[in-house]
Amino acid sequence: MRVLFAGLALLLAAAPAAAQPAPGLEKPVELEIGGGPSVPVGDARDAFHNGWHARGFLRLRLPALPMVVRLGVTFQHFGWDAAHVGASGSQRLFAGVGSLEYDLLSVGPVRPCILAGAGVYQVQASSDVGASTSVTRFGLDAGAGATLKLMGLSLFAEAHVANVFDAGNGPGSHSLQMVPLTVGVLF
Repeated sequence: MRVLFAGLALLLAAAPAAAQPAPGLEKPVELEIGGGPSVPVGDARDAFHNGWHARGFLRLRLPALPMVVRLGVTFQHFGWDAAHVGASGSQRLFAGVGSLEYDLLSVGPVRPCILAGAGVYQVQASSDVGASTSVTRFGLDAGAGATLKLMGLSLFAEAHVANVFDAGNGPGSHSLQMVPLTVGVLF
């Protein structure tokens, strides 16, 4: 939990330092805050109930790149499906993720995009009878989304497919796949 708060504090501290763009140009630095439901897929679909997530990303538009570099933190929570797992409990994931976003349209109020990235995930499994495990693993994600920019307000919506490799000893312990559906705001 300290990792999540430290990452969010770093992102919030960096936001005021974002330079203002010249008229008609994109901001070089933006802060992205969002969250929503997370849907387990693959083998995890049987082990977990639908969960939720929250995340914060620092978005960097570098002049030499035609894409946005995104650095962020994510927290996800899933309850175990006791009928399939044989116990009740929960699975929590803390992640540090880096990704690239490519805008399919670079003008207009609606900007669809595709994105792909990689990260380090801490996977914590806790049963309601007190047993718990924690492992740190590598993961990949890819997805699509869109940004809506109207009257100075920037909103976004994205869907990702995330895969955490060899996710530990809890339910869904081989590879853990999920689809976080995110809505949020850009500053």
